[in-house]
Amino acid sequence: MDPDQALKNARLALEQARGAGSDEFDIVVELHALQDLSDAFEALDGWLAKGGFLPKDWEKAEAADCAQKAVRKPRRKARK
Repeated sequence: MDPDQALKNARLALEQARGAGSDEFDIVVELHALQDLSDAFEALDGWLAKGGFLPKDWEKAEAADCAQKAVRKPRRKARK
């Protein structure tokens, strides 16, 4: 299981589902895209539940979030 590919597939399927129109053909496209999204999510969820590593995009986001929390603004001294 490749978590990076699963995330890529999920993002693509979501984009396709959002871009589908309202005619009969587009509804079929949207349903297929939603099934692809469901499959990608299920695969990624199963991977992570078994202790698999995060997709690279999520690792970057997690690292950035941790770094942001680690940086604190200096406190100003109270004036007397």
